[in-house]
Amino acid sequence: MAVPRQMTAHTLEAKKGWPSPHAVDFSAKFATSGTNALIDGYVAFAGSIVSLDTSGNFVYGVANGFMPMWLLQNSDDPDVENPGGTLLSGASGTSGAWSAVAPTGVITALPAAGAYELATTEFSGTGLLPNDPLRAGTSADDGDHADRGKVSEYAWAQSDGTEPDVVGIVSRAEANNSHGISELSFWPVYLPTSKLINNGA
Repeated sequence: MAVPRQMTAHTLEAKKGWPSPHAVDFSAKFATSGTNALIDGYVAFAGSIVSLDTSGNFVYGVANGFMPMWLLQNSDDPDVENPGGTLLSGASGTSGAWSAVAPTGVITALPAAGAYELATTEFSGTGLLPNDPLRAGTSADDGDHADRGKVSEYAWAQSDGTEPDVVGIVSRAEANNSHGISELSFWPVYLPTSKLINNGA
């Protein structure tokens, strides 16, 4: 007689996206050290483009063809961070401070693997039109890497014959949203050309 097989011996788990095709999201903390990390005193804004570093933390931009994602929350939102101040220790600290149990600093993002149209306020450039390809920002200012979290227009073909790492395709011309803030609508895509080239594919 065969030994009964454990019900957990062979499984398939749909982490996200099934049965709803709209439930593709990912949550992680933001890296606090490194070139594209979140520097103390700055805020990672909702709508910023990020990817994962090798430690599984969010970093600004999309390096090495990693999966593009867009933040749904600001890094200082109360459902992401809830610091209670500095606890009293001897003569130092803040009266009434507390140690928050939750939240823990985890931010939710939407990866370019989902079937959706997105609109972000975090973009640079003007005159973007439907079908224009988008790339992740590459610049930084005064130690704040937030500009690397913006998307910008990119030509399909470069003067040197190379192709860009495309992270999205513009779906509608930029326009003000219901709050009067300029936003850009696009379909996220995942075309990591440089990674394919670097891998000899």
